[in-house]
Amino acid sequence: MNSQNFQLFIMLFIVLNMFQMALDFEGAPPVITNFLRYSNYVFTTVFLVECTLKLFAYSSSYFQDTWNKFDFFVVIASLFDLALEFVDSDDMKDMPIGSIAKVLRVLRVSRVLRLVNKSKGLQALVRTITMSVTALLNVFMLLLLILFMFAVLGVFFFSELTENPSGEEKLNVIDKTYKNFINFGSSYLLLFAISTGEDWNVLMYDCVDTSPDCFEGKTCGTAFAPVYYICFIMVVTHVMLNLFILVIIQQFETYYVADDNPIKTFNSNFEVFHEVWVERTKKHKVVRIRERDVIDFFKNLPTPLGFCNESGGLTQHESEMKKEILKMGVRSDNGWVYFNELLYRSMRRVFGNFKLGCKMQIIELKTQFRIYMLTHDMSKGVDNNEAIVATLVRRDTSMNPFVSAMYYRISFHTWYKQTMAAKKPHH
Repeated sequence: MNSQNFQLFIMLFIVLNMFQMALDFEGAPPVITNFLRYSNYVFTTVFLVECTLKLFAYSSSYFQDTWNKFDFFVVIASLFDLALEFVDSDDMKDMPIGSIAKVLRVLRVSRVLRLVNKSKGLQALVRTITMSVTALLNVFMLLLLILFMFAVLGVFFFSELTENPSGEEKLNVIDKTYKNFINFGSSYLLLFAISTGEDWNVLMYDCVDTSPDCFEGKTCGTAFAPVYYICFIMVVTHVMLNLFILVIIQQFETYYVADDNPIKTFNSNFEVFHEVWVERTKKHKVVRIRERDVIDFFKNLPTPLGFCNESGGLTQHESEMKKEILKMGVRSDNGWVYFNELLYRSMRRVFGNFKLGCKMQIIELKTQFRIYMLTHDMSKGVDNNEAIVATLVRRDTSMNPFVSAMYYRISFHTWYKQTMAAKKPHH
């Protein structure tokens, strides 16, 4: 499923599906229509086989990935679309089958978004926009506030601009029904429409006429119209709208352009952690690791997440390493430690060594809660959120490497003594 050839094969079909959907047009001949219909069968079958293989390979963990959920949704929508083609329209004439079919056909276009999952560059852009949402919302609220101010001024200055006099070609943009400054709502929508810069100068000329060169109550504006519109375009079009682009570019430079950016650092450390995890947990289906094997895991994990240097030795004495592992507070479940838990604690030790405020503590607890939900069997004892939180804040659930080493040393000596005693001849 993760082989490069398989991924390239699926990406090729996604690109071909893009061209296939672009071939449709109004009044297409039957040859084109039949080609598009049968080719859609082929593409749907390929994506269905891909989804089925992934479900078989990943089982329930398939739905833990957001992109897999999206792929599954697209495949199900495509199957419904195909099913509707074979349904007799007379049998379902009382149902809104036409509207449903149109919606499902529109959902075919969403297949193109799967390319985002196949390209790291597109993923970087999507993540950048996602991380910029909060800042973009703040800029958007400021933009709405500025539009509010100019809308109120527009009603004050241009409320008499309503319609063209009969037989006169006086106004080009203003009309009585939609585009006017008669009330705040119409003024706000009109300014929002010209915020992109389209026809703002024509609208300005509509509002610049004054008596006696206008019709009272119909086409009279104000001499301040040029100042009003130039200020509006300068502030809204050339400052505020460009500020959206600035926010996204700033986020991209912070998280992707710099060589030591946090996203790149996290991804490189994650790949190293994942390689060592796969190597050390193959016998447990790469799902979990025994608590007693965690020390050896960190001995083989390169720095900064682990304690293995470039020469293969330890960066510090083994006893000091065990103390560091103890400070990490790795939580175990019946002697097992899971991937998400160990990755989170390793990253937290290296990159989260700072004092947490109240807000960060809440985020920290939510993160631990999600990790707990991913790595623990909810049918064993814990069955409500309060019990989970109580478990998370307890310290006795953390792994103790000293206790583990002592336990296995005592167990080994006990087993050795019993074995040697059994081998002694009986008199």
